[in-house]
Amino acid sequence: MMTLDDLAARSRCFAMHLARLRDGRQPAWDVLEVPEADRRTLFYIMQRESLAALIAYLDALDDHRLIDLDDAERLRCEVAELGDRIELG
Repeated sequence: MMTLDDLAARSRCFAMHLARLRDGRQPAWDVLEVPEADRRTLFYIMQRESLAALIAYLDALDDHRLIDLDDAERLRCEVAELGDRIELG
């Protein structure tokens, strides 16, 4: 049975998007010079983009039959549940 962590171990990009949804991992705002007032909205957008990226990744694996259909559906549900926790602030 494939897990999100298995996929994250194989793809740094997947791992980064997954961490953003799971842990709320934020970029180094000061290094990026993002004003404090814009950070919450920008992070919300980043999380929504991570959600879309993870679902697209799972869809591509499923389309190319690189992952079991049952695993793909279960993992999409897990990602969707992580997406349900996204808040604007």
